[in-house]
Amino acid sequence: MDTPVDYDRGGPVPVPEGLVGWAPEQIEDPRFADGTRVLSLTMHPREGEAVRVALSRAVHGRWARSYPVGARDIVLEVVDRGSASDAVAALGALTSVLLEQDPRCRRIVAPCPLTDLSLMALLEEAGFVFVTEVDEADGTHGLMLLGRG
Repeated sequence: MDTPVDYDRGGPVPVPEGLVGWAPEQIEDPRFADGTRVLSLTMHPREGEAVRVALSRAVHGRWARSYPVGARDIVLEVVDRGSASDAVAALGALTSVLLEQDPRCRRIVAPCPLTDLSLMALLEEAGFVFVTEVDEADGTHGLMLLGRG
């Protein structure tokens, strides 16, 4: 019998219920040596390219040491963005559902390379705000946050 996951301690991000148009897949992320799983979601708009994101708990990843992380904070990494208008609409719908279904999640964090100004603008349009720069081995990143209300 499987051991139940303790979501109060920042277990994996569950597949949101009622999320229309997104195809979920739980995958092992090679960046985590302990086999931590991330939730990969892909949205296929009627026309245009897919929008794909990876969701994980902030406490399990490299961003945990970059800000005062909450146990249930979610990291949203944009993998494929499709068109800007599709991505903004898709991210807006996704983040609303994530925050609604997990009332103890204080914020959603979206890291992006500091040089990727188009991604930063897209995230701002979707409601995220730039809060800080973080130096990592692969370059300098901006941390964008979307909090409650």
